[in-house]
Amino acid sequence: MSNLPGTIPHARERARSVRLKAASRHVPHHKRAQEAVSASPPGFLEICWPLVAGLGLSLVAPRLYDALATQQPWISWIVFPFVLLAGRPELGLSAELTRTLPQLILYIQFPLEGLLTLFNLRRRFALSRSLAQVAFLHLIGAFVLWLLSQPVQQP
Repeated sequence: MSNLPGTIPHARERARSVRLKAASRHVPHHKRAQEAVSASPPGFLEICWPLVAGLGLSLVAPRLYDALATQQPWISWIVFPFVLLAGRPELGLSAELTRTLPQLILYIQFPLEGLLTLFNLRRRFALSRSLAQVAFLHLIGAFVLWLLSQPVQQP
C-alpha cells in the first residue's frame, strides 16, 4: 500500500519499515548484496527448458502414442488422457472434429504442459510443484476416462 507524499504512513507500514531497517543493520553490506543477487528473477534459460522439452516430446508423441496404445492401453490413459478424451463420442462433437481434434491435441499437449511449467517456474514455484500440477491434470484425465469406460447399468 503506497502513501502519497506528505501523508502519514499506515501503522502496519511503519512497523514493517522499522523491522526492515533493524534487520538490515545487523546484516553486513556484502551479505545484503548477495541477497539482492539471489532475489533477482531467474534467467530465461533457467525457465525455458520445459517448453523446449515439450516441443521435443511433441515430435515423438505420435510414435510414443502408437507404442503405448498397442502394448499397454492403460498407460496411454495416463500419458495421453486428453487425446483419448477428445475422441470420445460422449462429448457430442461432429464426426470430423472427433477425428481431427485428437490428432491436434497429440501434437500440442506436451508444448502446452511445457508452457504451464514455464509459467510456474517464472512465478518461482518449485519444479516438483510444477510437475505435480501436470501429473494431477493427467490423473484427472485418466480418472474421467475410467469413468466413461464403465458400463452403464440400467435400472
